Amino acid sequence: MSNLIKCKLCGSLHKTEEMYEVNPNTDAEFYACDTCIHNREIFRCSDCSNYYTLDYYWGNYDGSPICTHCEIRYFVCEHCGGVFPDTEINYDEDADANFCSDCMEERQMNLDELIQDYYYKPDPIFYGESDENAYLGVELEVDNTDGNYDNKLIYRAAETLSDDYSSQLYLKHDGSLSRGFEIVSHPCTLDYHYNQLGWQEVMETCTNGTLRSHDTSTCGLHVHLSRNFFGDSQEIQDLHISKLIILVSKFYDSHLLKFSRRKPSELRWCENPAIVCENNDTEHTIVDKMKQFKSKGRYMAVNLENQNTIEFRLFKGTLNFNTFIASLQLVMEISRYAICTELKDIPTTSWGDIFMHTKFTELKNYLKEKELI
Repeated sequence: MSNLIKCKLCGSLHKTEEMYEVNPNTDAEFYACDTCIHNREIFRCSDCSNYYTLDYYWGNYDGSPICTHCEIRYFVCEHCGGVFPDTEINYDEDADANFCSDCMEERQMNLDELIQDYYYKPDPIFYGESDENAYLGVELEVDNTDGNYDNKLIYRAAETLSDDYSSQLYLKHDGSLSRGFEIVSHPCTLDYHYNQLGWQEVMETCTNGTLRSHDTSTCGLHVHLSRNFFGDSQEIQDLHISKLIILVSKFYDSHLLKFSRRKPSELRWCENPAIVCENNDTEHTIVDKMKQFKSKGRYMAVNLENQNTIEFRLFKGTLNFNTFIASLQLVMEISRYAICTELKDIPTTSWGDIFMHTKFTELKNYLKEKELI
């Protein structure tokens, strides 16, 4: 009879041949059952095919994870920040740098003049008037991963965006994208995004340039909200942001994932914060939980690593204006609710308490379309 091994994650017993080895050849090696191996905290390295916990995650190549043991066979493109095997990296003597094939081609078409490096971060310019510091910065990823890729059309789209919207927007490379770029806005009020920035024309330009967002596996819509919106002091900000994280955790699986349009395979970029408000929690203990959550890194539904903003990473990318605006409106609605609601009332808050009576037309219509109200 085969020996039985206990799954470290759930404690169930299984035959040896039915178990999966996790973190092999490390001090943290253990076995997991077939159910637990698909936990989002475990990934399978696309190079060596071994299973690892996120402690051994190094990066991803073409959307597939690479472990720290296999990183020696991969390089980071010094232009887009993407990870590539050594067979797909080109060394540029003039720049004394390694570039992936796409970036080398883009450099030859002068896309560098239009699309900034991944680490580019200009001083923010604020658009619109807001007494409550309700400024939203948007990162909309667009890409092209199918057979109709046309580098010239993409170049023209980037050129149009750079020429016509250079005051409010800028373009950046992102290593998670195959052939596209990230459209980043300066901080704007919701009204400015809606009425003045010109997002509908921006989205049309992208579509005409063979770029996509929703119908890809690579694109997200990230929304930054000013920390100052949550209060004048660090103490007040921490409390309100903690309540927000609890609400996001509470409705992550039941409502927010459906709203986000993301597939299960895309959730590693926006994990559930999983913070719960217990009956004996106080403002102090809740803030402590929030600070511990911050150490989990930026690939969470709400990223707290930025100094001046919190980043909502939930949403899948979109070139549909109404869906785009509804996503920004959801950020404002749930954030305002967190600010205006006492901590003691957060555990009993329902989804309907937050959104049933929203006055945002696009948000209300989208929630009805998704059968979320």
